Amino acid sequence: MYDCIIVGKGPAGLSAALYLGRDGYKVLVVGLGSMLEKAEVVENYLGIFAISGTELLQISKKQVTNVGVEIKEEKVLNIYNKNEEFNVVTNIGEYKSKCIILALGSKKGNAKIKNAEKFVGKAISYCVSCDGFFYKDKNVGVIGSSEHAVEEAIKLKNYTDNVTIYTNGKDMKVTDKYIDYLKNFNVDNRKIEHLDGEDELSHIVFSEDDKIKIDGVFIANDTPNIDDLSNNLGILTEKNKVVIDENNMTNVKAVFACGDMINDFKQVSTAVGSGAAAGNSCIKYLINSNLSEKVKKL
Repeated sequence: MYDCIIVGKGPAGLSAALYLGRDGYKVLVVGLGSMLEKAEVVENYLGIFAISGTELLQISKKQVTNVGVEIKEEKVLNIYNKNEEFNVVTNIGEYKSKCIILALGSKKGNAKIKNAEKFVGKAISYCVSCDGFFYKDKNVGVIGSSEHAVEEAIKLKNYTDNVTIYTNGKDMKVTDKYIDYLKNFNVDNRKIEHLDGEDELSHIVFSEDDKIKIDGVFIANDTPNIDDLSNNLGILTEKNKVVIDENNMTNVKAVFACGDMINDFKQVSTAVGSGAAAGNSCIKYLINSNLSEKVKKL
């Protein structure tokens, strides 16, 4: 059991981890990469004349591991809130925590399939936890080719046995953990030309006008985006940003957010600052809630 799991390995998440780690808390940082890795040079970060984004991240990771923080290079698929504890599910394993800090960066783009956005809310959804209930015993599909798509298909099995995964012309890319799960689903590897319907989605159209009738589709990006994880936890978002209070806490108790998820001014400096604030707020929450083993030993 961790005191805090931080989802996101960019400057915001690592900054939060530094403060928690220095205070002796058990912390895990988990995620894949950071947009900062694409920066050839950073020249507007106070105290450093010029540095590559990759080098800045390497220094930051070494700094946080030196204070006892664990870092795992794993893809986060889902986060569940169970009995005031959080389960973070990745493509490799599952980890428990008392608090969560979300540092996922900017919202990622949605599926690039013609008419996908046209039918959102009209038989197309990005959230099984939100909308799966409406498709009891119906013919539904999940569009995606990763572990996230399999996770969403598994959740849909609670509502209907008629679930197909549509890879949109891609090969399924899953770890061994998910190979056996895939046997429970039909997998269609055809390339999708567009989605069709009148008032709402009714058909998936493939090449050469081949099409199938469908009652509903859930789109599963290769990596869950901000809305995917936020919806699953019941976190409020507004204008593509997560809503937080003065303590960087979301509307869900013990879940904090920082970095580009909450900032309009998307800079390394603002990410580091909000990460520090979120880390400090998480420390205060653990102390005030008497959730930390460290506190109990005092």
